[in-house]
Parts: sequence; C-alpha cells; structure tokens
Amino acid sequence: MNPESWLRLESIFFRAVELPPEDRGAFLDQACADDPTLRAEVDAVLAAHRAAGGTDQLDRLISPAPLPEPLGAPVGTMLGPYLIEELVGRGGMGDVYRASRMDGQYRRQVAIKLVRPTRVSADLLRRFRLERQILARLEHPNIATLLDGGLTASGQPYLVMPYVDGLPITRYADQHRLGLVERLRLFKIVCAAVQFAHANLIVHRDLKPSNILVTGDGQPLLLDFGIAKLLDPSDFDLTVPTTGDLLMLTPEHAAPEQFLGGPVTTATDVYALGTLLYELLTGVRPFHSVAPLDLPRAVRELEPTRPSAVLAASSQEAARARELRGDLDHMVLMALRKDPARRYASAGQFAEDVNRYLSGRPVIARADTLGYRARKFVIRNRFGVAGVAAAALLLMGAAVVTAWQSRLRAVALVQAEAQRTRSTRLAEFLVGVFDSNDPNETRGRTITARELLDRAAERLRGELAEEPLLRADLEFAVGRAYSTLGLATTSAEVFERVLAERRAELAPNDPDVAEAVEWLGRARAYQGRLPEAASLGREALALKEQSLGPSDPKLVATLTLIARVGNILDPRDTSGTTLPLLQRALTILRAQPEPNQRELANVLRTLGGLSATRGEGDKALGYDREAITAARKVLDPSHPFLYNLYEDLATAFRVSGQVDSAFAIHRWLLGERERVFGPEHP
Repeated sequence: MNPESWLRLESIFFRAVELPPEDRGAFLDQACADDPTLRAEVDAVLAAHRAAGGTDQLDRLISPAPLPEPLGAPVGTMLGPYLIEELVGRGGMGDVYRASRMDGQYRRQVAIKLVRPTRVSADLLRRFRLERQILARLEHPNIATLLDGGLTASGQPYLVMPYVDGLPITRYADQHRLGLVERLRLFKIVCAAVQFAHANLIVHRDLKPSNILVTGDGQPLLLDFGIAKLLDPSDFDLTVPTTGDLLMLTPEHAAPEQFLGGPVTTATDVYALGTLLYELLTGVRPFHSVAPLDLPRAVRELEPTRPSAVLAASSQEAARARELRGDLDHMVLMALRKDPARRYASAGQFAEDVNRYLSGRPVIARADTLGYRARKFVIRNRFGVAGVAAAALLLMGAAVVTAWQSRLRAVALVQAEAQRTRSTRLAEFLVGVFDSNDPNETRGRTITARELLDRAAERLRGELAEEPLLRADLEFAVGRAYSTLGLATTSAEVFERVLAERRAELAPNDPDVAEAVEWLGRARAYQGRLPEAASLGREALALKEQSLGPSDPKLVATLTLIARVGNILDPRDTSGTTLPLLQRALTILRAQPEPNQRELANVLRTLGGLSATRGEGDKALGYDREAITAARKVLDPSHPFLYNLYEDLATAFRVSGQVDSAFAIHRWLLGERERVFGPEHP
C-alpha cells in the first residue's frame, strides 16, 4: 500500500471507530464507494481493533490509565500465605494491595504494603524495617496494627495489616453530613490515638486525612507510620536520618520546623492536628490559596486566616462561621503557631480543650479574663439566665415589634410599586424594539439579529433618561448580545456607557458596577487590548471582593478572565501571578455544594494550558481530563467548547511525549468538526 492510500485508510478508520457499530456500514459504503479494496482493508483493521479489545478510543484517552502492575506481586499470585487480589494504592516507597489469607488457618482480608523493586535502596529498606518495628509496638483500637511482615523471595520487604474499608476522615464527615459537635468528637478520638503513639515515644510526622480512615461504624483508624520518627531509638539496632535527602513530608500538612529542617517532636504532630481540624471545620486547608511553590514560605512566615473568616466569606456559611468564631478560632490557631513551644503541650491537651469547648467551659487557648468567664457561665446556665432576662425583654419587645412591622409594610409597598413600574417599562421597550420588524416597515425584508440590536441600542440613547439604572440594565443586555456576535468594538462602546451610568447612580463598590467593569474588560480582551483588559479585570475583582467577600463563587469568572489574559501576556507565568489566581478559582468552585460545571471546566482548561506551556505534560493531562469530565455533565456532545477541550487534551498528550494519542484525538476532532460545521468551515 502506498503512503497516500495508507493515509486515506487511517483517516477512514479513525472516523469509523468512533461511530456506533450500527452506523459504521453506511459510513464505510459512502467513504469507500470508489475503492472496494480499501473497504476490505478498513474492515480488516476494524476487525483487528475489536479483537484487541478496542472500544471507545476517545474515552480511553480521556480516562486516566489504571495503576500499572509493578514487578514482584502480580494479582493472583501468593505472597507467603496471602493471595494478592488487587492493587489499591501507592505510597512514597511502596505499593499497597488488598489480599486474603489462604493457608486454611483462617480467612481474613488484609492490606499488604510492598516496596517496589525500582525503589529498593539501603536507606529505604532501613526505613521499612523501622515502620515494621513501630507498628509492632502500637496496639491501640484506633491505630492499624501489624499482623505480619517479612521478605519476598526477591528480597522485597512487606508488611501485613488489617484491610480498612473506610473513607478519609474529611470525606467521611462531608458524606455523612456530620455537624460541628460530631466532627469534634471524631477529632477527639484521633487526638487520643496520636497521644498514645506519643506516649510510646513515636511521632507520626505525616498526619493527614488520607492517613486517617473512618470505617462504616464511625471509628477512625490511623495508618502509615512510614515516616514516623522514634523519640528514643536507643532500643533499635538502626539509625534513620530525619533531615537531608530523606526528609519526607506532605507539604500541605507539614509544620514550619519540617520545612526548616529543625527537630521533629510531638509538637509537629500537634501542628498537623491543627491543620486537620482546620480542614474538618472549613473544608479547606490553612494555606489553600497559596501556590505550591510558595507554600514553604507561607507556612514559615504567614499567619493562616481564622477558620470563621474562611466561612464568613461565603453567604451560605454565615451560620457555621458564627459557631467557629471565638473559642474554636483560638484553638485551631494555637495548634498552628509557628513556634512549637507555643502550641498545645500535647495531643492530649488539645483533646482536653475540645472537651472543654463541648462542655461549655473556658478553653486553654483563650485569655482567662473576667468577661470571658462570665460569657461561658451564661452559656452553661443559659436556661436560668434566660428566665430572668425574659420578663424584661418581653415588655420592651412588644413595643419594638409593633413599630418594626409597620415600617416593613411601608417598605414592601414601595419596593413592589417600583418593581411593577420597572417591569412595565421593560415590557414596553421590548415591544417597541420588535415593532421595528413590522412587515409594513421592512417591506418584506428579513431583519437580522444585528439590525435589531442596533435599533435597540439607538433607541436606548434617547429613551429612559428618567430611569438611568433601567436603561443601563437594558444596555448591558445589548452589550452582551453584541459580544456573542463577536462585535468586540461595538460591545465595548456599550459597556463604557453602562459603566458610566452605573457609577453615576450606584455606590462605588456595588456588584453591578463590578459587573460592568468586568464585561468592559472582556471586550478589551477581544479587541486585543490586553494590558487594559488585565487592569479592568483586577479592578472588577477588587470591587467584587469588597461587596461579596473573598470566596464568593461570583469571583470565579473574574479570576479566570485575569488569568487567561495573563496567560497570553506571560505564557510561562514567569511572574508567578497567573497560577495563584486559577488555584483560588478552583478552590472556590470545589467548595460549592453544586459547582458550576462549565466554569469548573474553564478554570481547569486554563490550568491545563498553563501546565502544557510550561512543559508539564502529565499535570496538563490531569487538568484537561477533569475539565472534559465536568463539561460532559452539562454540554451537548457536539458543543464547540467541548471540542476545544479535546484539542487541549491532544496538546497535553503531545507535550507529555505521547504523540500517537495526540494524533488520534486530532483526527477524530477533524471528522467531528467536518460533520458539525461542514468541510469548508474555517
């Protein structure tokens, strides 16, 4: 077969393989009508594809590949008396399998942690031996105990522990909709387990949600003492470095002294417990909005935002924010102090303060003033105090309620009348715009959407002068319609007028002013006036933050606008300003009970593009796959935005060196776009 024939066969195959089986025959009849030999070749390749297990090529490229089987423990083989059943996870130095004991003594599901052959070294083997000895001395109902351990025939060390079918503690709390008190009680159990480890002279050093699983009966279990440090290693015949090349930590949960290379003590675990409680109470980590590269400096130098302030930024979390304000804020921040000596003295003391809070007593983390103790007394004895106060309040309340209700009725009448007038004027204007399409006026000529918009814009300049805000709202809608038609300059002119009218009538930080600034910024970006667009985007963000707070989902579109403009001006983000904006937008969206999937896809797509530009192919693949998953939930399969996401995924494959996969997606996209837009569409 010559190259030209091969290229034609390849093109037809990639288009056919994406079609449902029942549609392929008709497609191939048409595509190969002039060449029966080519049709036979395509049929043969399709048959080979089916025989090899091929299903939906695109879905295979979009879905992340399963964890590959490492050498040494393939599924279905025996490791001692244990049958390896499934690879379930990977740690810093070993793979974790689900297995069953099969020697006839008893049947039990277990988890086996095995060092990967490619990672075996003298240092890692010593650390694995240490973990085995650590677990052997930790017998506690909330710590995963060691059942067995040894070496494989090839010299790989392994540990056998109970298989824990549970969820990370934060996910468990969210899925079971645990309230504040239930979360604190769960946290107390974790503190008790950590205190037990400390009493046995062991520091975990890597406490985080994924290492604390909660079982179906609500019991948390501490896992993975793989980087634990013995406070008194004198009874072990080994030494394990704790700094230098073998420094192991999870940055999002590490204490300042771990980044500084200082001594690791029980106070390090207290800091990690503070990070855990912060996330249990707010849903985010203390420095969630900081870029990963800036995290060490933030942990060492910056003070975390109070948990109540994180929730107060969202109007949906105002009630929860009030619960955290005060004692819980102080307790979490005490555990997160930079100086280890100023944190709680132990995990047990931290648990005791949680107990004090739950019982209404003064907590250690608060200054013991007379006013504070009095407030706690009132809370503990609320019913007695309430009875004394009720009589006085009843007399005052009757008069106040009567006056207040009268005022509310008057305000409601005024607002209803204003809304009725606004709706009437809006209807009159719209009817007037469409009257311009009267056949008597147009003489049978079809009026385009552009002409209707032009007439609406022209009328607005001369009408509604006595109602500038209504006129601004209508002009804003017209401006967005111009933008949709790709008329950047015309839409910019309209948004300039809207912004001037809203600034003249509204407070400087009113959300409607911010909205006009942002859309003028979008228009400037479409015009190619990027520095001006970036400046307007930053202005809109500052205005929205003043009126909505730092975590409102309405900030996402503005953050993405600034980031996308910044990505064009500085593709590799050498200034380090684009990535934090996108990470902040992503954090805000993921904190919502039902995030806007289209916005989520847009943020992830921009993150993927930035990663690809910086040569980070694997990271770009992750973002782009997640973006496609989000967009598929809300968009038609042939939506142009979804096609753009597939194109981004192909770019990520190319950057990561997987050129064949990139070609496959591009070929499929070419066929799809020809089908939807026609073969001559640019």
